[in-house]
Amino acid sequence: MKRAIFYFRYALLWFTALGYISVGILHFVNKDFFMCIMPPYIPFHSFCVLFSGFAEILLGCALLIPAYRRWASYGILALLVAVFPANIYLAMDTGAQACLETTSTIAIARLPFQAVFALIAWWLGQPFYPGTQSAMVDWFELKGWTISQDIPEGLHRSVVIAAPHTSNWDIIYARGGFLQLGIPLRFAIKSDWIRFPYKRIMTHWGALPIYRNQKAGQAKKSRVEVMAELYNEHKEIAIMVAPEGSRSFRTQWKTGFYYVALQANVPIGLGYLDYQKKEAGIARLLWPSGDIEKDMREIMAFYASISPRYPELFSLDERYAGSSVDADEEKR
Repeated sequence: MKRAIFYFRYALLWFTALGYISVGILHFVNKDFFMCIMPPYIPFHSFCVLFSGFAEILLGCALLIPAYRRWASYGILALLVAVFPANIYLAMDTGAQACLETTSTIAIARLPFQAVFALIAWWLGQPFYPGTQSAMVDWFELKGWTISQDIPEGLHRSVVIAAPHTSNWDIIYARGGFLQLGIPLRFAIKSDWIRFPYKRIMTHWGALPIYRNQKAGQAKKSRVEVMAELYNEHKEIAIMVAPEGSRSFRTQWKTGFYYVALQANVPIGLGYLDYQKKEAGIARLLWPSGDIEKDMREIMAFYASISPRYPELFSLDERYAGSSVDADEEKR
């Protein structure tokens, strides 16, 4: 039932948005049609018709953009109030009715529908998922994914592993899940990406630029050092990393995330996307002990049971997977 309502709401969103855009275009294509219902006490008839048409096109487009959807709904509500006098004038004036070839009965019957249009605009302006307003969250819910609500304490200041990583869809589901949890998730990226025309998009998604250029005479810092320093600059920050490095098959993970957590003295969150269960979440936090072999074996043991989107592209780190603490003890 919940998903049926979700699909209905998305269909209604597109129908409403395209409806306003189409009617807005008609204001320019057939201006005389709308001039017929302009009350005589309102000045600048031509300007009002064209301006309202422009507003309908703009608000219809904005309704399709999650970041502006709520403001678009407010704008539509204001627009419906602004044009309501024209609807009343049509219901009362026989000349306007004759111009549009309608009757007073039909014109009066149309008036209550303005309240219906207002209610639809208000409903579409509400977040599609409680507490959020994001296309990624919408998609997460629409595809039937669930998020584990068991949030480990201390997650708001951690390094979060994003695995398995075998598809471009991973970032969509990961971001959608973290937005639902209300976690200030960020991810590190080269500073070259934080510039026009990518800057606004990347920062909105949570990108943190990595600046490694130093002043003359100073040694260039490593990526681990720069990322670790970010925890000194932010009181609450959860940096997401994909230790597999890419979507292609790799038998060894990049371990930089481990040393970032160790240097910044923060825990490692075992984030996961299980495509078989359609579930995302943070299983638990692991505090790095300094013994990377022991800790990585524990991490590999967890991800061994997670189902990726493309199993043939996923591999545990062969250096740590399959070994056990008991086997190591026997060697000693």
